[in-house]
Amino acid sequence: MPDQPRRELLLTVLAVVQMGPLEFPTGTKRWRLMHKPSKKGDVDMSGIFEARDQHNRVLYRLFCLLDRNAPVHGPAVVLLGGGSKPDRTEMPQRVYKTIDRYREDYLATRRVAEFKTWPEWWPQPRS
Repeated sequence: MPDQPRRELLLTVLAVVQMGPLEFPTGTKRWRLMHKPSKKGDVDMSGIFEARDQHNRVLYRLFCLLDRNAPVHGPAVVLLGGGSKPDRTEMPQRVYKTIDRYREDYLATRRVAEFKTWPEWWPQPRS
C-alpha cells in the first residue's frame, strides 16, 4: 500500500484508540462498522470495522476487529489486514475471505504480532 493511504488509515485507527474504541462513531467516512452481506454466498463481515481512505480514485481499506476482552488493558483494536479497489467497484471476495480467516485465527488464539519496525511518525508504544 502506498505511504499516504497507509499513513491516513493508521491515523484513523490511532484516533479510534485515543478516543476509545467503544466511544468512536462508526458511521463516519473514515471509520465504519461492516454488516452482513446482501448477496448470498458473500462473506459475512459483520463485526469487522474498516478504516477508509481514498486517493486518486482508489479506495483503501484497513480491516479491524474490536476486542472487548483483549489480553491487554481494556478494549483493543486488532488490525487484521487491508485491501484496495478502484472507486465504484466491489472489494474482491477473496480479500474478505482472507480477513475472515484472520479474524477466526485471532479469536481462537488471541495471538498478536509485534511491529518489527515502528514508523518514526507513529506514536511510540507505551512501555
